[in-house]
Amino acid sequence: MKYHYTDVNGRNAGPVNVQALQELKRTGVISEKSLVVEEGGTEWRKFNELFPGGSNFESSTIKPIVTKKPAAIKVFGILNIIFGSFGLISSPFAFIGMKTGQTMFNFGPTYTTWLMVSGVIGIIGGAISLVSGIGLCRIKEWARILAVGYSYFNILFCIIGIFISVYVFMPSLPGNSPAVSGGMVGAIGGGIVGLIYPILIVVFLSKQNVKNAMK
Repeated sequence: MKYHYTDVNGRNAGPVNVQALQELKRTGVISEKSLVVEEGGTEWRKFNELFPGGSNFESSTIKPIVTKKPAAIKVFGILNIIFGSFGLISSPFAFIGMKTGQTMFNFGPTYTTWLMVSGVIGIIGGAISLVSGIGLCRIKEWARILAVGYSYFNILFCIIGIFISVYVFMPSLPGNSPAVSGGMVGAIGGGIVGLIYPILIVVFLSKQNVKNAMK
């Protein structure tokens, strides 16, 4: 195990192993009040708190450092479980609503195919979100990779969805009708809202302190 430390002049250095830390204490480079942190940790503690036996490391009992995990891990874990469960439950209804939509808006074959693909991906995505959410709550690195990877796919999928809605679905509606204006706003607004969550996952779960906490 290695440690970062703050010397008597307030400068940070390391990481060094226990033997090197012992030598630094013996030569006066660090004191009992110098701050020390385990490599990869975030909680700095005084030297004499971490090693209550002073410079006699052999007789010291090292107190374990309890590193607080970044809140983003648990937050996105819980949200993924909620959104994943909702996706698994609601996605099948997209197929039911498709017939109603075809009657009301006369969907073309391209947009109908897109809706079917979206429904299937919604079910698969719900399962991925649920599994990754459970893994994140258990602080598993594979779950972070799965959540970030699926979020990249989701961002691309949302952008494609906006494009198809605007350039395939909208032209099929009667010109200048309220449905066109409402559909345009809904397609673009819904797509933008859909981009927010996966972008947040990529940003927060790609941070170095999150990666370190998952190891």
